[in-house]
Amino acid sequence: MLTIQTKATVGPSNTLRIQLPEALPAGEYSIVLVIDDAQRVAPPRTDLRDFPVDDYGELLSEVSLRREDTYDD
Repeated sequence: MLTIQTKATVGPSNTLRIQLPEALPAGEYSIVLVIDDAQRVAPPRTDLRDFPVDDYGELLSEVSLRREDTYDD
């Protein structure tokens, strides 16, 4: 079984033409065409006001987040 994933445009004549790999020998095959129309559906909108936030208070003034202070190299 060979799976080929590609994009295609269906024109007004409802004709689809594809080019198959040369390694595929000539012959009769059973082909399944899956049309994914998920791209036509607008993705759900997200509201950043609902984004979870954790508040740990203010950082201590003694805490340094500089790389030189974190690593010993």
